[in-house]
Amino acid sequence: MTCEQQLDRALAYFTDEDHKASYEILEGTGSVMFSAPHAVLQTRNGANKAAERYTGILCKLLNEDFHVPVIYKTRHLHDDANHDSISDYRNALCRYVNNNQIQYVIDLHQLNPDREMDICIGTGYGKNIEGHENLIDFIRESFQPLGLKQITVDEPFAAGNPNTVCATVASSCDVPAIQIEINTKLLMQGTDEYCFPDILKSLHHLTDSSGSSHLS
Repeated sequence: MTCEQQLDRALAYFTDEDHKASYEILEGTGSVMFSAPHAVLQTRNGANKAAERYTGILCKLLNEDFHVPVIYKTRHLHDDANHDSISDYRNALCRYVNNNQIQYVIDLHQLNPDREMDICIGTGYGKNIEGHENLIDFIRESFQPLGLKQITVDEPFAAGNPNTVCATVASSCDVPAIQIEINTKLLMQGTDEYCFPDILKSLHHLTDSSGSSHLS
């Protein structure tokens, strides 16, 4: 099955509104875990916000192709797992992190295609990465083969709110947690900038054993 065929199948999965569970955890190997709390529609302050389905697809393919542990939202319960003060999603993620020796978490989001930047790395202004500033360089290097021109840090999104996935993991599990926002034009078929398969490879590179050296 080609990457595009996998993508189409996964897209159908995240557009299915009949999932019984609010989220799904797929177990895997390795010390890095990926998260997609906005893979389906979410509600924040009474307003619905569009699903970032490609983040869920990336998580699903990271697990299918590389057996990376992942968690993603599957059903809209008028909640926002990256904003609400109480979240079953974040609680489940923290349990998995604590019980499976996860060394760091990467929380995926999508940028509006009108944004100038290609990638935004959110660190909570450094607070969520536990002093491991070299992780920022490791992420930049992972995307370098794609020739992306604009990779920002904490601008426009820092994941600084204490109820974000990253802030919760960093404070509750005492491991670094990094938010990676990816411009949707890089993920959506039919755009000039489309490079979904390469984005998937870059994210997988972040799970390589070499990444552990950035936590020392």
